[in-house]
Amino acid sequence: MTDGFEFDTEEWVFQNLPYFRNLGFFADLANRSDAQVLGEIQKRYVDAVGTPYTRVGKLPPPWEIQFASPLADLCLLEYDFSRTWWQDTECVYPPEILACEDAISRWASISRGAFVPSEIAETWSGTEDDPGNPSVRIRLKHGTLTLEPIAAGDWFDLTILVPINHCVKNTDSQFELGAVPTVRANNGLL
Repeated sequence: MTDGFEFDTEEWVFQNLPYFRNLGFFADLANRSDAQVLGEIQKRYVDAVGTPYTRVGKLPPPWEIQFASPLADLCLLEYDFSRTWWQDTECVYPPEILACEDAISRWASISRGAFVPSEIAETWSGTEDDPGNPSVRIRLKHGTLTLEPIAAGDWFDLTILVPINHCVKNTDSQFELGAVPTVRANNGLL
């Protein structure tokens, strides 16, 4: 029970998938029926969480496992890899892992052409023991954007989306953050 009512996730998915498809989500599957898209989402889910269910021969749909009332839309859209970036923001941040460079490249790939960096360079000025904060230079069509994210332990600094969104303000696209409570099943926290 959730807030005094039962949330039927499977019914919700079947009712709402057409709405999200009309908004342009799952465009890579545009020539498929809703039922076929749901089958592909199920395959992507199994690929993402591993294959624990293949050992028993049954692949449950993702909505039976992880969708819950306030998270259903985010959990569904997570499987549109061409439009969403679903990443644990607790990451290995030190210089050996270029987390900003990786995220910015991925954001460019989901921007549908609104954000097109020609070069991304992440540098660290600290030492191996104390890497400090990164500096990220992004070469864009109309100049260079320099970001100074704050390395707060191993948490990714998502405030760098503010200046990036400023760069795409004259397009039809903006990057949006989905606030997800810490109730994610099977994969840890978002």
